[in-house]
Amino acid sequence: MSRSAPPPRRAGTPPATTTRYVRLEVVNTYAASTDTTRYKRLRVDETWIGGAYAGSGAGGGTTSIEAEAGTLNGSAVVAACATCSGGAKVRFIGNNSANYATLTVSAATAGTEQLTVYGEVDGTRSFFVSVNGGTGAELPLTGTSWSTPASATMNVTLNAGNNTIRFYNNGANAPDLDKITVG
Repeated sequence: MSRSAPPPRRAGTPPATTTRYVRLEVVNTYAASTDTTRYKRLRVDETWIGGAYAGSGAGGGTTSIEAEAGTLNGSAVVAACATCSGGAKVRFIGNNSANYATLTVSAATAGTEQLTVYGEVDGTRSFFVSVNGGTGAELPLTGTSWSTPASATMNVTLNAGNNTIRFYNNGANAPDLDKITVG
């Protein structure tokens, strides 16, 4: 299967959105209801779902990544969370250099992007954020409850292609991590 850039967005297509699932529903087909092999059946040859693709002519946009989709190390674990965007969050990041979460972000081009971190915390705790193995920058997150999402924003420099963003705090407990958005 060859991969190429998706076609440019055409007038009348749905607007770009952030979502976790895509549901396709067949409303009409050319086949009669007696044709059980083709009636209300959908054949998808190709679909493009994602952010800005290299060469697409479309730039920017915001990419959202759930924390539970990342790679967890040490005591960091996924926990159910009714108020979190994906129904889960990552807990027990920090207090030890072995406890962290790493998320992978793809960028169409190199440059500085806005990173927004969503989490839950009662009071103020900090993440240290390291991009592609670089020196971590402190990002405090202040919240009013372990069940109320809070957010903080910083700029990060990304390379074209895949980038790793590590969330940790070697000296203290970090907030619970819900998701991030980049863009």
